[in-house]
Amino acid sequence: MDSLGGGIGTLVLRIFLALAAALALFGVYHRSQAPGLRSAAAMEHAQLARSIADGNGFTTRCIRPADTWYLRKNGKPAYAADSFPDVRNAPLYPILLSIGLRLRDPPPEMERSILHARMRVFAPEQRVVIPTTVLFTIATGCLVFLMGLRLFDIRVAITAAIAYLVTDAVLAEGLSGSAGPATAFFATAAVFLSFLHTRDRPLLRSVPLAAAGIACGLTFLARYAAIAILPVAVLIVLMRTEQQKWPAAAALVLIAAAVATPWLIRNSKVTGGPLGMASYAVLDDSGAYPDDTFDRSLSPSPSNVQMAHAVKNKAVSGAGKLYDTDLRTLGSGLIICFFLVSLFARSDNPDGFILKWATALGLVCLVFSAAITDANGAAILNTLLPLVTLCAVAFFLESVEKSEPLDAEWQTILTWALVLLTALPAICTIAGTQRRSPYPPYYPPFVTYVSGLLEPHETVCTDIPWATAWYGNRNSVLLPRSPAEFAEMNSSHMPVNGLYLTTETSNRGYADLLNEADQSWLPVLNRRVPPDFPLQHGIALPPGQFDQLFLTDRVRWEEEGDGKGQEGAERDRKGTRPEPDTTSD
Repeated sequence: MDSLGGGIGTLVLRIFLALAAALALFGVYHRSQAPGLRSAAAMEHAQLARSIADGNGFTTRCIRPADTWYLRKNGKPAYAADSFPDVRNAPLYPILLSIGLRLRDPPPEMERSILHARMRVFAPEQRVVIPTTVLFTIATGCLVFLMGLRLFDIRVAITAAIAYLVTDAVLAEGLSGSAGPATAFFATAAVFLSFLHTRDRPLLRSVPLAAAGIACGLTFLARYAAIAILPVAVLIVLMRTEQQKWPAAAALVLIAAAVATPWLIRNSKVTGGPLGMASYAVLDDSGAYPDDTFDRSLSPSPSNVQMAHAVKNKAVSGAGKLYDTDLRTLGSGLIICFFLVSLFARSDNPDGFILKWATALGLVCLVFSAAITDANGAAILNTLLPLVTLCAVAFFLESVEKSEPLDAEWQTILTWALVLLTALPAICTIAGTQRRSPYPPYYPPFVTYVSGLLEPHETVCTDIPWATAWYGNRNSVLLPRSPAEFAEMNSSHMPVNGLYLTTETSNRGYADLLNEADQSWLPVLNRRVPPDFPLQHGIALPPGQFDQLFLTDRVRWEEEGDGKGQEGAERDRKGTRPEPDTTSD
């Protein structure tokens, strides 16, 4: 009994130390980066989570002009900006974030004061969003360890878990606030559960098989493009099951479909299509609609021929680009090399053989899925990085052990050399990279400042609507392609009370602006607002510079001059307003 107690105590201590080391690693990496979210997708998911936490359902404050076209095309009602249904995003990650926001987010009346110190750290990001992605990343590392322990041995399990957690892309995504870590966790869980069955006892196989199906469905609900995990799980079930393999695979697919079906039904009822606007993602940055012009079009009306042409071009050129760049650098480059070599090597471990070929199938499916549906292909490929790392480490250690001239000490040295080389990009990031600010274009003080000039029910049009929706908590519409479409949207679809232009537009370059529909915005960007433009009053940010411009329909800052003494009254009379704090860290 004492031995058992000592063994359990030692195990608990080791687990605690391992988790503490993982958290310390993320803490050190975080100190090398500027705090806050950087990607548009992370901000959009965060504002969706806040909407859910506030009891508004799956509604969004980040609206694209194409979204209104899509709803009109499907005969849906003209939703107001403050009750606009989300038609683009998978639901699982925002729902999970909303749980944390409901527990930790400050009440609405404190919304304007949740920026810490000089408005540089957005409290919900530091307390909920980033900790959530960190926990998902560490949990995925734990799954890599458990899978390595079951399919291989303790050395492979420990090395693979460490190699995964020290990869630069994993650390960066773990602190990004994006849906990537949650997607990787559920995908890894689906594969792990697919292995948790016996070959000759169907009854014991049913529980993990059902759990694997649920995990596949949740992976799809975390990121639509990650549906590629389903063929991976199906192949594992088929290769590991000796009796009734096809019924088992069919049951897996049916369970995954049952998990996803309620959401698909919701989308069909609310938006008119099972995937909403996600099914039109193939048109983003396509030949017919370069860059983001599709999302910014008020009436795009693509034809079936354009859709088919975009699918063909993206499947070929996009997949080729992903293979040539993102796939070859997966896992800091070294891990994917060992994985690819392992495909040409003989394996004595049957489960290892199944895992590597199932992972290879998943990578092929994921490359084409990412090429067609999502611009951030590298982040999508990271969904299978835990499996790639496990296969690569298992092959490396097996190769080292088969090298007869090497003794145990050299084998240990080579193992840690693999870990060190995998961690080298992260080490360089920590040691050599200065803290990078998300500005331009994202600077929370500016966003909250211009958003605060609008009433909670009013709408701002901007080139960074995900930021004004998250930091400013205002209804936000993506900048249309032209002032004419802006005027049409303002008069016919949803009234716009402010226009916020940032370096996201001005930094496109003068030549690009002339060659695109954005050229019609040049007079506004150059501070020569046409006399018939509905928004005539404006301020420039930062003070005395012209990086950003905010236009509105009236001199709103007069409302804050009351009670500020002679200086405030004089400021109101001149139509000016005290500027936000812009000092740097």
